[in-house]
Amino acid sequence: MHKILLAVYIILISYSVMADDLQALERKALSGDTAAQVSLGGKYFYIDRMRDYTKAKEYFELAAAKNDPEAQTALAKMYKNATGVKRDFAKANYYLELASNQGFAEAYLVLGSVYRYGLGVDQNFNKAAEYYQKAIDAGDTNAATELAWLNYYCLNFKNEPEPDSEEDISFIGSHENAKELLELAASAGDTAAMIELGKMYYYGTGVEQSFTSAYHYFELASQNDDKNASRWLGLMYLKANGVTNDYSKAKDYLELSAKHGDSIAQYELGKMYKHGLGVKTDYLKSFEYFKASAEQENAYAQYEVGMMYKDGLGVQEDFRKAKHYLLLASIAGIKNAENQLNIITNHCLNYKNYPFTDLYQHALKAHAELEIAKVLEYAAYQGNQYAQFKLGKIFYEGNLAIKPDYKKAKIFFELAANQGHAEAQYELGGLYHSGKGVTQDMKKAKEYYELAFKQNNAGAQMALGILNQYGYVNNTIEYKKALEYYSLAAKQGLIKAKTQADIITHYCLDEKIAKGITNEHISNYKFGYQFSSDENQSSVDTKLIAKPVKWNDQAQFQLGKLYYPSPKAKHYFELSASNKNTEAMFYLGEIYHNPSRYPSGGYGTEFEIDYAKAKEYYQAAADNGIEKATHALQDIYIDKCLGIPVLGYE
Repeated sequence: MHKILLAVYIILISYSVMADDLQALERKALSGDTAAQVSLGGKYFYIDRMRDYTKAKEYFELAAAKNDPEAQTALAKMYKNATGVKRDFAKANYYLELASNQGFAEAYLVLGSVYRYGLGVDQNFNKAAEYYQKAIDAGDTNAATELAWLNYYCLNFKNEPEPDSEEDISFIGSHENAKELLELAASAGDTAAMIELGKMYYYGTGVEQSFTSAYHYFELASQNDDKNASRWLGLMYLKANGVTNDYSKAKDYLELSAKHGDSIAQYELGKMYKHGLGVKTDYLKSFEYFKASAEQENAYAQYEVGMMYKDGLGVQEDFRKAKHYLLLASIAGIKNAENQLNIITNHCLNYKNYPFTDLYQHALKAHAELEIAKVLEYAAYQGNQYAQFKLGKIFYEGNLAIKPDYKKAKIFFELAANQGHAEAQYELGGLYHSGKGVTQDMKKAKEYYELAFKQNNAGAQMALGILNQYGYVNNTIEYKKALEYYSLAAKQGLIKAKTQADIITHYCLDEKIAKGITNEHISNYKFGYQFSSDENQSSVDTKLIAKPVKWNDQAQFQLGKLYYPSPKAKHYFELSASNKNTEAMFYLGEIYHNPSRYPSGGYGTEFEIDYAKAKEYYQAAADNGIEKATHALQDIYIDKCLGIPVLGYE
């Protein structure tokens, strides 16, 4: 408590002292002390709690009447900038001429800007440069920055001389001059000069490009809490220009700049949060940064805000607001903004005025994925089961614009399924079957498959066959039921259903094969154990096949091995097998079992897999004592009857 009272007492004393000092200064000023008049004018002009432009003008005028250049320049700035007075360039320039005639550096600096921008005089870069140089010579380093900018931005700019004038008033800037002047200003602590030097090196404008030098100057400027410097450093870390990519540092620097209202930093932060660059994707934060930047007329940010309103990302979907921001972006020249405006104008704002099919077909032709989804979503919530199903498929599969979302897919599949849409019922069964977006539940999967089955859905017939073949419901394997379902699906042209039906018919229902399988055999199969045979073609004895007559089964077999695995091999194996050669029978089983194993031009190009014929030949070979044929039959049984099927859902 005592400390607080002491602090208050000190403050009161300091104010008292200041009041006494101010009164003393006023007495001096009123008595004609020029320095006091200038000092007092400055206090009323610059100090917030004392600010009184009328009094400042009065004291500056008293000193200016005594030809004080500082007071004259101060008055000139008041008239030039309309600070406390009505803007009057004529009066401003009058006072500047008075001050500059006395060699006052700041007067030269302000006169340079007068001629640079043509404030009350004809614009003349040559005179602007002349006054800036005079200011530099008089010790004003700020003028070096201004003259550097004049060089930098006015390259190859040439003033037109007055008619009939012999005076060459051209001013042609140079990068070299700009660099030297900026270095002079930067060495004196001018932050703006540091930024400009950094930009010259960043882009390689008038100097050899050097990200290292650019970083050096941006870093110097950032030590003065310059928002532009923080933004440039953030961009360098974001884009890995001259430094290692570091999203964390990029974010820190950009946030410093964004807090000071830098629209570019706000825009870049919006992109980081939208695309999850070094941060967790956050559409709300992204929208907030884009909106802050857009309010400062950043056209790229206006486009992003428009798109987020259009797509409902981080903000409630609002097509009219989207149209407003996209229009601003389009006016500023953002190319895709006009295309998006057309989509909104022709579709999003007019859903109720067009038939669903027309909107959908138009969006399809435009290849506009998000627009397709929007059209479907509108129709889906209006109860269109086709739109509900299609939207479910989009969320299930995803596309270039939309990531897969199984939970959303389930919502729309359910809407359509509840209206009796067979494909939706089948897809919903698939979700419960695979456990995507839901807890895996085979009973529910079966329920939805059966609903689709009642409408003769081939996919559901196939799926029910799988559930029964592998005992997914109640852990009971039902090969005969599975065969019934597969046969129905096969009749509708489902090739994989026919394959499964053949497997069940020739293998899964064959008790002889199943009885011969041991646990060791299953274990070996699962770990990739394969039974091999000698297929070395070079070992064939050509004497045996010199004359392959029809009753010489060994010669026919060896000739088949010689051509193996070409199409001719099958021909000779068949001849040999017809003469009771059991090895040839095994090879024919191999050919029909797995034609895709063989190189281009082999069996895979001649015929398709045929489990029935494969079994026929394998069984014949096995019955004649070929052990590897028995193993082949058992392998097929383990793989196709006991294995886990590969579904479209997996």
